[in-house]
Amino acid sequence: EEKLDAKTVGVLQRARLKPDSRLEKQVILDSRGTFAEGIRTIRSGVMLSAVDSKHKTVVLTSSMPGEGKTTVACNLALSFSHVKRTLLIEADMRRPRLASIFEEMREKPGLSDLIAGEGTREQCIHRVPGTELDVLPTGRVPIAPLELLSSHRFTELIEPLQKEYDVVIIDTP
Repeated sequence: EEKLDAKTVGVLQRARLKPDSRLEKQVILDSRGTFAEGIRTIRSGVMLSAVDSKHKTVVLTSSMPGEGKTTVACNLALSFSHVKRTLLIEADMRRPRLASIFEEMREKPGLSDLIAGEGTREQCIHRVPGTELDVLPTGRVPIAPLELLSSHRFTELIEPLQKEYDVVIIDTP
């Protein structure tokens, strides 16, 4: 907090995974564990920090790959989906991971298809089975992801989603 001049929203302890378990789904796989409790603390911190705000979008990023953005994004989105209508958007188009985490979304259309006008919201937004979480995966990996994400079409896409969902979580590079 002192070095970055930013408040800490929460602290996550190392999780002890059960065999055939995924850290990205710990909130539902081990809901009573300390990792899941840490995620719920972060969820509460985010909710309280925006209590008087119209902002409903949480963007997760970091300075380097492999620091846990997707793990936190997935767990935070799953946690929010217990109390609010939640959408998780995968905007890391160079290193997409959601289709490998939520295997039922493999080879399905997603964000790039929606921005390019090659799919509808109904075709590109997918419900995680057994949850109330909707996910907009990357879809086909585009040649120029930065141009796609900085386009006017991306902005036009996000605005109605922010109205439809209580919380939009964006997993970025």
